[in-house]
Amino acid sequence: MATLDYYTIREHIPAPIVLPNTEPLHSIMQQIEKTGEFRILQSSLMEHGWAVDINLHDPVTPGPHIKYPHYHDFFELIYVYKGEMHTIVNQKEDILLNPKQLLLMNPDTRHVLNCNDSNAVIYNIMIQRDFVEKQLLNIIDKDYTIFHFFFHSTYHDEMIKNYLVFPIDPEMEQYIHALILEHFDRKPFYKQMVVANLILVLGQIARIHKNQVAEQNHQLIQSGKLPEILQYIQLNYATVNLASMAEQFHYSEAHLSRMIKKQTGKTFSEILSDIRFQIAENYLCQSDLGVETIAEMVGYQNVSNFFRNFKQKYHCSPKEYRSQHRASR
Repeated sequence: MATLDYYTIREHIPAPIVLPNTEPLHSIMQQIEKTGEFRILQSSLMEHGWAVDINLHDPVTPGPHIKYPHYHDFFELIYVYKGEMHTIVNQKEDILLNPKQLLLMNPDTRHVLNCNDSNAVIYNIMIQRDFVEKQLLNIIDKDYTIFHFFFHSTYHDEMIKNYLVFPIDPEMEQYIHALILEHFDRKPFYKQMVVANLILVLGQIARIHKNQVAEQNHQLIQSGKLPEILQYIQLNYATVNLASMAEQFHYSEAHLSRMIKKQTGKTFSEILSDIRFQIAENYLCQSDLGVETIAEMVGYQNVSNFFRNFKQKYHCSPKEYRSQHRASR
């Protein structure tokens, strides 16, 4: 198969495309009437154990997804092979997607798809939530944003943005095309090849996003404004300290410390601790990760310090905090 065009794909598929398994139409309309939105369940293939499924948009078939917000029981990558498409996210953000961009959304992202181009070729790459939680999180490097996106989304952390948009470079484009072709060609071992190519796509996303964050950090360093300094702490909470940040922003530690205290009423250490513990709270309540692992993830190299500081702040141990808050859920 030479291209990913709509009718070429249709001609090479050995079996009908399995579309997402939405609720029956009358149920969808009831949901829309009651809440103004509706949900899409697992696709039929995913319900049969597939980790990844791909849906090829029919550019001429209307449906409620182009008029009403909907959300999924799975993660979704939207790839525009040809043309362009508007995706309205959270009823306010209009994202224009073209073949140079890739949109990653978590299951809770409310969105509306709007494509007026009858020649557009658009693919939905659906990733099973259970696969993300039980397998993908063990593969992805924990130092990268893509891990935190999947992890926070899986455990319903409100701090994480529920979608990300990435530029597509030639290497990523190659992996995406291989992923789609493997899915539709159905050659021997295609399920394994689909997963392998998905991991390559996510790895390339991680590389691109790391470069984007580095550029953002560079711009923050050049600006020297306090809001940007505080944002820098948010972006780097697991590794930042006052000495390294003062060096980055070309201030003395004393000057930076006084500036933060004067304008926020808190010390650098207090701000950093608040951010770290806010994230740790979510991990304790929403995940089964060990306390030692959580301490390391939020930036504590000495686990004993995490236990001591946590008890001073919450008047209980992390394990007691987890038990109390899970019992109240």
